[in-house]
Amino acid sequence: MPILDAHHDLGHADNGDPAWSESYYFNGYSPGNGLGFFARIAMRPNEPFVDGFITLWLPDGRTLRLTEARASALPDAGTPALSRLAATRVTAMRCWRLSASGRSDCGVPLELALAFNALTPAIGVDAGMKPGAAITGALGSGHFEQAGHWQGQCVVDGQRFSVEGRGNRDKSWGPRRSDHGAGLHYWRWFSLNFGDALHLGGIRVGAGETTTQRGWLYRAGDFISLRELIVQTAYASDGLAQSRVVLLARDKQGEQHRFEGEVLRTARLYARGHEHLAIMEGLTRWRHAGLEGYGICEYAHRLDAAGQAVITPD
Repeated sequence: MPILDAHHDLGHADNGDPAWSESYYFNGYSPGNGLGFFARIAMRPNEPFVDGFITLWLPDGRTLRLTEARASALPDAGTPALSRLAATRVTAMRCWRLSASGRSDCGVPLELALAFNALTPAIGVDAGMKPGAAITGALGSGHFEQAGHWQGQCVVDGQRFSVEGRGNRDKSWGPRRSDHGAGLHYWRWFSLNFGDALHLGGIRVGAGETTTQRGWLYRAGDFISLRELIVQTAYASDGLAQSRVVLLARDKQGEQHRFEGEVLRTARLYARGHEHLAIMEGLTRWRHAGLEGYGICEYAHRLDAAGQAVITPD
């Protein structure tokens, strides 16, 4: 369970693969007013192409999304910024700022300015560290996750919301491609935050005939590796969006940790390079050992030839 050095928060030299991507992802939730968000900016220098979005879950039940893309004048791989959406590194692996300004895809004006301050080191893998360390198949060759505290302001159509809460950020680099369902079938990705002292990150991936599981648990300043993630899911009436989740995480010492999740809101995540997948982002209230926390459960489902999601049993 490596803690990655600060240079991984900068750009990585690409290997010339047309599908090479350097992508930055952020999520957070403000329990005081019920505002949640997730955002992603990804640069694909060998196409060339850069795109980004932010999705807001508003307290009144609305979901707003601002998207932006261009196929020229790419930013540096370590500077994920477009004209209306930007992530700014203040101190590598410690502090970032996320900003958005403009009209949502449905025409609603919004302004957002948030600061992320890390609560944990960056936990991840890098294929250059040792043979076989690469992330499975189409997800890239390097990745890390980090829990943190969000604070700032969001203004939607003149209505101001304060943001105060926890969330996560992650970063991936390496080739990311659609394999049209031939290899990568699904993933279940989790980020959980219980105050400042307890955090979990983990992923379960189905590719071909194999299942890859890994994760980490941060508790009172100590990390422990997770070796097995057992997932039990109840789906909403549409048969696609997750509604309730039980996550049983077994650590390297054999202890099992139970987390029960109620999915409060869902929204579709679109990622270039994964066009054969339906990716559902779930804002989730989590309960564990008498504690209540919040975070994300992200479900990716392979699409069949008709464009319908194939729900793989967990």
